[in-house]
Amino acid sequence: GEGVAGSPVIGPVDCPHGGKGMKVGAIADGGGGYILNPDGSSCYGADPANGRHIALAADVAASVGKIDLPVLPALGHPAFGNFAGGVSFVSPATGVLRALDLAVNEYQGGSQDFIGAWDPATGQLRPNFPRQMNDLQFLTGPSVADIDGRPGEELVAGSASLDLAAYNGLGLPVSDRWPKLTGDWTVANPLIGQWGRGVRKVVVGLTRDGRLSAYRTSAPACSPGSWPRFHHDNANSGDYSRDAVAPGAPTGVRVAD
Repeated sequence: GEGVAGSPVIGPVDCPHGGKGMKVGAIADGGGGYILNPDGSSCYGADPANGRHIALAADVAASVGKIDLPVLPALGHPAFGNFAGGVSFVSPATGVLRALDLAVNEYQGGSQDFIGAWDPATGQLRPNFPRQMNDLQFLTGPSVADIDGRPGEELVAGSASLDLAAYNGLGLPVSDRWPKLTGDWTVANPLIGQWGRGVRKVVVGLTRDGRLSAYRTSAPACSPGSWPRFHHDNANSGDYSRDAVAPGAPTGVRVAD
């Protein structure tokens, strides 16, 4: 395939070229990720050599366990989330060998899948990212919300191979309880929120064979969630600036003299 594989999203970015305001984030089937101004220009300007839009930075630095380079956004759905030090652009990603696996009929060997988090103000990857995933994130993408009850929000993402991974802003698994075994290919963004009258948040995952799994977390039901589901909110707006969840009903109301 080619073109834009995941739904574009909208979030607040202070661009080097374009200033502050709401911008559009989009990724290709396999290649560059882009933060675009309302007029369609890149937040990072144009390459003076060829006039093309400058994309988000690719990861070309080898590290322990990361051998498939460069790492580029690919497939799935991106999101904006309050993660890893501020509003981040988060997206499925692959190494270049993994991208070749999709284009030819043989595995190249050494191919890897990742989840990336970028500082959209600079176009550079956040420290400690990308992190490795165990398979492609096809038809799905990351969700961002508090799931451990500590300061900051976490990133939860599923893949085509059996599990949901959860990372904190330092790029570490949220706890020894993650990843979660789902038993099949995840085909929808994880859903993070309150279940019934529960006092803790729940992470819900849906697989290709129709298996619905709900996982308890340590986070209070009303803790922050900047991008807790597919396309952000119940209206599927894809807009970071909207309320992600409906407001709760007032409780314990009384009249004071």
